[in-house]
Amino acid sequence: MARFNDYPEWPDEGDGHYHPPQNMEIPEWTLKAGFVDESWHNDAAARMRWKTSAGVFLWVSEAKPEQRECGGLRYGLTVEVPDGWPELHGDSFVETDDSEEVLKFLQKPSIDFTVARAQAEICSDIDQWISEGSIQEREDIKDFADLHDFCDANGYGGGFEAWAWSESVPHMDMDFWNEVQARLDAWIKSGFGARRMVEAVKASPIKALETGFCCVCEHEMPIFRKVLLMNCDETDEIDKVGICGSCWAHNRDTLRHCTGLAVA
Repeated sequence: MARFNDYPEWPDEGDGHYHPPQNMEIPEWTLKAGFVDESWHNDAAARMRWKTSAGVFLWVSEAKPEQRECGGLRYGLTVEVPDGWPELHGDSFVETDDSEEVLKFLQKPSIDFTVARAQAEICSDIDQWISEGSIQEREDIKDFADLHDFCDANGYGGGFEAWAWSESVPHMDMDFWNEVQARLDAWIKSGFGARRMVEAVKASPIKALETGFCCVCEHEMPIFRKVLLMNCDETDEIDKVGICGSCWAHNRDTLRHCTGLAVA
């Protein structure tokens, strides 16, 4: 039986949050469904990547609720983009104790999940194309049509998988996939979501500090990193911006690239 975190002990990295191996048994159904264990040594739950997609992950906690480090339900299905890309908000699609609920969702996914999955796959491919020298930077991809220069973009989000055109999934018809690709096209044209984020940062720098809500994700956070936004009003003034640590960690490269942000 596969086990989560069945690795040699790693040294404490000085953050005070080292977690020893938990040796939790991985449920057999996750492996049969095509999930691969990609857990880190200090993850609070097993992190299982769906091998059919670069960005779909299933978080698996202990079977007994009292043994779960972070509480909550046992299974969480998420979509995650690679480091350095604008974070996908609302990227948790299933939270449950029932494995059948996860499997049913994967067999009949929602359009929001399909779009998010496709976004993660596109980000991963663009990173690869840059490393190979096929393109110089992500901005070389200006719309959905540009993706076809490097791959058959109709496959993003699971377009070529058996269930995509199956009679058992009637909602995934041509209209469904046209809507998926229209959303992806708008997302790419928005700078892969970066412009929305930058506009949020520029629109309410003071409000974020006064209210205690992150000006990017709008979630309340107890601790903020204070960031300097250079020339946010096209003047020489420097305004303080409230942005939570998570948004800064996930999006700092994008924000620096687009706005000249720097840690204060």
